[in-house]
Amino acid sequence: MRKSFFFLLMFFICCSACQNWLDEQPENALFLENALESPDDLQALLNGLYQLVHSEEFAGRNALLFAELLGGSATLEGEGFENFDNLQVQPGNNRVFELWSTCYQIINQTNLLLETLPEVVRRYPGFSQEAQNQLTGEACFLRAYTYHQLARYFCRPYSLENADSLGVPVMLTPVINSSELQYPGRSSLGEVYDQIMTDLEQAAANLSTVIVPGRVNQYTVHAMRARLYLEAHAYTAAYDEAGFVINGPFELQTDPADVFWEADSQERVWFTLGGLGNQSTASLDWAYTDARITAKFAQATYISGLSSAQQTNLESAGYQIADLRGPAKPDWLRPLISQDTLYCLKYNRGDTFLDFPLFRFTECLLIRAEAALELGQHDEAIAVINQLRQRGYLVYDSLGLLVEDGYAMLRIESGEYNQAALKKILQQDRQIELAFEGHLLFDRQRERAEIRPGITWDHPRLRLPIPQRELDTSPNLVQNPGY
Repeated sequence: MRKSFFFLLMFFICCSACQNWLDEQPENALFLENALESPDDLQALLNGLYQLVHSEEFAGRNALLFAELLGGSATLEGEGFENFDNLQVQPGNNRVFELWSTCYQIINQTNLLLETLPEVVRRYPGFSQEAQNQLTGEACFLRAYTYHQLARYFCRPYSLENADSLGVPVMLTPVINSSELQYPGRSSLGEVYDQIMTDLEQAAANLSTVIVPGRVNQYTVHAMRARLYLEAHAYTAAYDEAGFVINGPFELQTDPADVFWEADSQERVWFTLGGLGNQSTASLDWAYTDARITAKFAQATYISGLSSAQQTNLESAGYQIADLRGPAKPDWLRPLISQDTLYCLKYNRGDTFLDFPLFRFTECLLIRAEAALELGQHDEAIAVINQLRQRGYLVYDSLGLLVEDGYAMLRIESGEYNQAALKKILQQDRQIELAFEGHLLFDRQRERAEIRPGITWDHPRLRLPIPQRELDTSPNLVQNPGY
């Protein structure tokens, strides 16, 4: 019998995750009664899930990096990465296989946790309902997040028109031993998103609002729902979900660099956990040390952020601006982009154990503003633009001294721009705020924008191919068109 490589891989990783799980049992079996006997075993399994999510093969690098390479903001040579920015990714690319196989490891282990939980509850009457809820909520969210990343990368951009197109295999039962290896076909894209929303409903029903660094909570669920609804152009729902997070305990940092460089930043809704919680040795810090920002992206994003009238006013007064979110020029600032706009510095801190942004407060503000704009609430969108720009822009004179209330020269006033112009400003500010955080490709697809010359938002080459190793071993899988 042919064995699917990634399901075998998941099986053996499950077996090796905790050595004391296995007694002298047949090599091809993982017995639940020996593997997950106690609440502590379930918590250990959940901790292992976070390790996989935070790994460089998934959210610790690849899932954030690929969207920027495919979207055209950066280039990275070597080790198979160059094929992403030139849109020549082939089914044999090992980076694609890393993403696919890691995602299905997470899904299988999540299924294992959820299936085993009732039996552990039966064995341990003292297993508190609160602890059960937390395990369930976190597991369901991690599965939803993983399916969403798979759908984004391997499927057409979600819309009601695309709901019947090819999705990814939806797996809801764990593979326990090699005799249970499954060869599922691809569910429809609509079925994948239905499962994502079902998992998020379960997560919302079980998680609390308590914030623990590196772990998910109620706010994370609402942030992800806001992202999904914006993706689907469901603006009222996106507005409401983002509002839940905005009304929470989060706030903008004075300096945008603190979001990435300070572990206690109040903008962190969910970041990967660095330090001892993530033993990755090469992640986004490594990637962006070598990756170069494309000239087109730098020109469109950082150099033309102000209107010609605003630039004229600054020049007439002898003032300049520094954008704390970009290539800030004074020596005393901590830029997030190099002054020559060649390199992203968000992750370049000489430390391999870093936290990386998956959901943050700023994104929720931007979602709320975009939804408000689409709903005709222009003043609310303008307020967010001013809030983020006032935090980002510093005005200084020819001596390098800050100009008190210098942002007054740059403030956008109600009625100054029509909806189309405001939308363009908001899109540009989103590019600046969330640059190199894994959003660019998906933002442009949501906007139905041209990604590259001649490459439309729904072009087949923007979808990753199903790994060849999976096609060779799983008879029910179908490759994406164009490969």
